[in-house]
Amino acid sequence: MSGPGFVAGAVLGVMGCGIAAHAQSPPDPYTVTLHCNRPLSLNVAAIPAIYSWAVRLVSSSQDNSGAPDWAFPMWEVNQEYRDALSGDYLRVDLGSLATIKTMAGVVHASAIVLGLDSSGPNWRSKYPDHFSDSLFTIDENGIVVGHALYSGLDVVALARAIRKGFSDTDACKRAAGLFLDDSQLPPFIRDFLRENDLSN
Repeated sequence: MSGPGFVAGAVLGVMGCGIAAHAQSPPDPYTVTLHCNRPLSLNVAAIPAIYSWAVRLVSSSQDNSGAPDWAFPMWEVNQEYRDALSGDYLRVDLGSLATIKTMAGVVHASAIVLGLDSSGPNWRSKYPDHFSDSLFTIDENGIVVGHALYSGLDVVALARAIRKGFSDTDACKRAAGLFLDDSQLPPFIRDFLRENDLSN
């Protein structure tokens, strides 16, 4: 995600989402993996917050590709997922199937995947009908479910939680959204981060 695009996407997401729904109780155990060209070690103390924000982000989703009224072809969802895995991404593997209440209804997830960098300058030619999405869940059958219109505030909060979880300043450079300073964000996002102890 580029810096300005990341912020713009966050603002659009906030406008479209409103107040995020609350997720169900988390399954236990779970694993959190940050992949930036290679798996990157995370501070153990940061993992619960990363997990919590990832589940909260899914719970804010207003639409998903498992819904009967999903507007876009499934091949795009699968390609977007492959795009996410070809770049930097966060993956949360759940120890048992999680039932997550979203704004579009219940989804069942064995994993959550969030792409952390954009699909490149050719995204519009690849997905002419919509913006590329970066948030996915994997259901109990291994089917990729794409999510849309999720909370921009939670995207920024999750990015900040991830950034606080690793110390290698040379890692994840493609994921520019992880490195945004508070000064680069609108005041209402700075307030949200401060309220959630995520200011830098």
